[in-house]
Amino acid sequence: MVFSNLIFLYLFLPLCLAAYFLCRSVPAKNAVLIVFSLIFYAWGEPVYLLLMIASAAVNWGFGLLIEKRHKRVFFLCWRWCWTSGASRSSNIRASWWKT
Repeated sequence: MVFSNLIFLYLFLPLCLAAYFLCRSVPAKNAVLIVFSLIFYAWGEPVYLLLMIASAAVNWGFGLLIEKRHKRVFFLCWRWCWTSGASRSSNIRASWWKT
């Protein structure tokens, strides 16, 4: 589904906005946005839905760690993400990074 699709404009978007504004509490509004975003991404490519959920769960877990142990965990998470993602996926080794 793309943003210019008529199904999105006349069905999905109004349903999402109605459900969002009918909710009173912030956690309920967040749940509505999560559900509708997963439906949106599943509509386009349902194969990657589990990957999206797993990625969100890992990021949520890292967020909880950062909240509890501020600077040390933030540095470790940043270092892990940088070395595992940027240098390995693009085959660029960060020679300035000493481990």
